[in-house]
Amino acid sequence: MLRLIKLELKHILKMRNTVIIFFILIILSLGLSILSTYGENGYVLNNNQSTTLSGLDAVHNIQQVQKETELSGKHLADVFEKQKEIYKKYGESTPDDVFVKDVYPYSGEKSLIQWVYGIDVNYNYSKIYDKLSGNDISKFYDKLKNSRNEYLGQQLKGNTKAYELEQKRAEKIDIPFYYYPRVGWDSALDKLGLSMRIITFLCCTLAVQLFSGNYQNGADVVFRTTKHGRKALALSRTIAMSIVGIILYIVYMGGYTLSCAMLFGVKALKDPIQLISIFSCSPYTIGQVFMQTILLGIISVISVIIITLCISSRIKSPIYALAFSIAILIAPIIIQSMPSAPNLVYFIGDLFPSSGIDIYGELVRCNYYYFIRSPYVITAAAILNIILGAFLTRYFYEKYEGGR
Repeated sequence: MLRLIKLELKHILKMRNTVIIFFILIILSLGLSILSTYGENGYVLNNNQSTTLSGLDAVHNIQQVQKETELSGKHLADVFEKQKEIYKKYGESTPDDVFVKDVYPYSGEKSLIQWVYGIDVNYNYSKIYDKLSGNDISKFYDKLKNSRNEYLGQQLKGNTKAYELEQKRAEKIDIPFYYYPRVGWDSALDKLGLSMRIITFLCCTLAVQLFSGNYQNGADVVFRTTKHGRKALALSRTIAMSIVGIILYIVYMGGYTLSCAMLFGVKALKDPIQLISIFSCSPYTIGQVFMQTILLGIISVISVIIITLCISSRIKSPIYALAFSIAILIAPIIIQSMPSAPNLVYFIGDLFPSSGIDIYGELVRCNYYYFIRSPYVITAAAILNIILGAFLTRYFYEKYEGGR
């Protein structure tokens, strides 16, 4: 059996498409990490005129201008009073030199204040300076706790058990927050889902060739007559393709993570996830969420690959098999985009093999099915899909006698 797995693994790795996909993923990992720099803006003075920087120049500028600091209530209050003084003096027409020197370096603190106190001024942020004082801002963490509890009450309507569990998780959050300029990492996190979908799709293009492709070119007739038998052959292909999927996943994620670390530095990975999602109860840093997303995501990627093999073992056409795989990939997106759908609909969406590809959002949000958080449901469903898919692949391949 082990020898057969090695032969299948060697066969898949030597396929021309595998080599092409390998290089595509390396290039893509670099490309998407660089793409994460776009949308960032930095500012410098040039003859007392503000000049806007973008991309990698903006990243370097932000890292130089914004300083790491403890975001204590006193620090936030001091920043607020300084910004209030500038606003009272200049209004919406702050001179470029004042903006670049005294406003822009405190963008991180300003964003936090706006997120937490914005509801008090109906999100008309200019009114914050009229309505609030430094003394109000010094109680930032009390206000954050109250606002978070209100948010949880809205999100977990009537689910008292889940509400209590989220509050217990929130108690583990380290406060006051410590701020490192996190430029780029929030965008890099957002692109993990897209990355996993691309990896999965490319792996599925390989997987459909192992059964459906051989059905079409007649090679399957030869393989079935070997001494190894259909069951062993089906199982060895499933294991070999899963190993190839893991290798390609590691290659991409390794390149992507290394590239992001070189572009953005690693200090910002120590930032609490609340600096991206302010009302999140997850007691983790950005770096911890980043790694959790990668580690849990691989289970869903393998799950989709094995379900694709299962479909491929049942269907003669590789195109049809790939079409089913694409449907599996996009189904959770469609389900999650349904506004005000019953909880049962979202639960069904989490049972899809590909639902863990978007697990970053689930790790940060407070999605519950009574007292069970959605990441647990997604991970358990992916593991069950792997087991069921492997069993059905073996069963279908053994019973297959030709057809469409």
